Amino acid sequence: MKKVPYLSWITPIISIIIGFCIGAIVIALSGLNPVVAYASTFSQFFSSPFKIGEIIVFAVPLMIIGAGLVLSFEANFWNIGAEGQLWVGGLLATLIGLYLNTSAPVYFVTMVIVAFLGGAAWGLIPVMLKIKYGTNEILTSMLMCPIAILLIDALLTGPLKDPVYFFNQTQLIAIESWLPVIVPETRITAALFLALACVIIVHLILHRSSLGYQIRAVGHGIRAARASGMDVSRILLLTMIISSGLSGVAGYTLLTSIHHRLLRGFSPGGGFLGFWGYGYMAIAVALLAKGRPLATIGTAAIFGFLEASSYLMEAAAGVSRYIMIFVEAVILITIVWLYKIR
Repeated sequence: MKKVPYLSWITPIISIIIGFCIGAIVIALSGLNPVVAYASTFSQFFSSPFKIGEIIVFAVPLMIIGAGLVLSFEANFWNIGAEGQLWVGGLLATLIGLYLNTSAPVYFVTMVIVAFLGGAAWGLIPVMLKIKYGTNEILTSMLMCPIAILLIDALLTGPLKDPVYFFNQTQLIAIESWLPVIVPETRITAALFLALACVIIVHLILHRSSLGYQIRAVGHGIRAARASGMDVSRILLLTMIISSGLSGVAGYTLLTSIHHRLLRGFSPGGGFLGFWGYGYMAIAVALLAKGRPLATIGTAAIFGFLEASSYLMEAAAGVSRYIMIFVEAVILITIVWLYKIR
């Protein structure tokens, strides 16, 4: 079948238009004017550097997770459990920030490594079940999300709960572990540099290394890869370690850039027991990137804009931010549907 070049970039545009149109219908059914709601929201972005910067703030974790998911998707391993891996990485980074007393550079290195290992460990369960028993990784990785969030929530109501406050949250982590703000009057921190580094590393792995060649070979045909002598189990294992480890690193950036403590609502998916949030939005980020890790920079910015819009719309137009979450879900479903048609 002959490929049509423009379809690669027109698919996300169509998906976004459909999402906003359906969102407008929902806003209208709620008794509000969707034109006024959208107009007031978009105009708010240009009212201050802080609001524009929020697009990047929300895009940073999506960029990191999305790059990792591109890697696993290229191996035809559908890691749907990034949300749980993010929470576990954030949990272990929080423990370092709470109980280790050291300097800022040591905090950075230690917390990134621990967050990566935490996310990777949580991602090992689905891949081991896939390798050993042939279990469907979509189901197992997805169900690992609510398990992670419920376990962490139990810790937040008990041993890790800050006794000063009623809310389920830990104490603030050490100030020395906070990532510095790099753009004045915004919340953009050095996490942006970390995210860009992660994207570049994944690009080099996928397109400039023998492991990347093996990952793509397994993704194109696991039987052919096995017949050519490749250790498919080892390749899937390494792929998932990197993919889920990066989700854990995204949890570290949320901790040290935005919240500075672990709490309910750490990721937007907390209220949905892991069935929404950065881990699920990053699926769309990865799908839009179409196997190109560097493209996640742009696709993450799209969903960073949508997430920032949800808060602005609620404040500026009185529209519940859950409507924008609904729009994001419609965009995700539309992307998958259009790619399936193609």
